[in-house]
Amino acid sequence: MKYFPNGKEIKVHEGIETKCFEFGEENEYTILSSVLKPGAIVEEHSHRDYQICIVTEGELLINCDGKDFLLKANENALYIPKNVKHSAINNSSKSIKSIDIKKKKAPAAIKAVKKAVA
Repeated sequence: MKYFPNGKEIKVHEGIETKCFEFGEENEYTILSSVLKPGAIVEEHSHRDYQICIVTEGELLINCDGKDFLLKANENALYIPKNVKHSAINNSSKSIKSIDIKKKKAPAAIKAVKKAVA
């Protein structure tokens, strides 16, 4: 069990407030709790982590691998594979709240696989 009394505030993009919670034996899991202000844009990017995005308040338009997905509060979610380009925009006049869950391979797991293959 691990209790997180406060998330670490991180600067992701302009107009977005994010708190980060990392855990696991080697911090291989990350939960991001974000508030996206009206008009906030997450520029196109990709990363080595798998990601699941869930909107808890409002609607968020995400472009993933060239396709648009409208995430609605507590209705749907989007799984984004690692290394896939994606972006997001809050087109509404209200703030959006979202949760992103990311998982990366732990360095120890990667080393164990390389050792087993060698």
